[in-house]
Amino acid sequence: MTAKVNTNETTQIGRQPVEMRALRSGRLWCDDCARQVNVVTVDQASTVTTLRVELLLDRINNHTLHSRRSLNGGFLICLESLVRFSIAFAAAERRRFPICVCGD
Repeated sequence: MTAKVNTNETTQIGRQPVEMRALRSGRLWCDDCARQVNVVTVDQASTVTTLRVELLLDRINNHTLHSRRSLNGGFLICLESLVRFSIAFAAAERRRFPICVCGD
């Protein structure tokens, strides 16, 4: 299953609806997607997904998240790969820690 990102609308990332136009740090070529994509900084990604910066950097290093180096040496993350990863991560967490709605 792939998540399609419409950057002109509000999209759900993690538990927070995010206005994509406000989130973008710019557009860059993503080698993995083979096209121009919107990118965000690691700090922005951490804020909207509530994932730790260390986890995001680990996923950049193992190529789960598409990224490029910025001019200041930081990483810019492909927004589409971030959304796909966030959806998969949230699904895995739900399987690990199911919420009981038993009515007790």
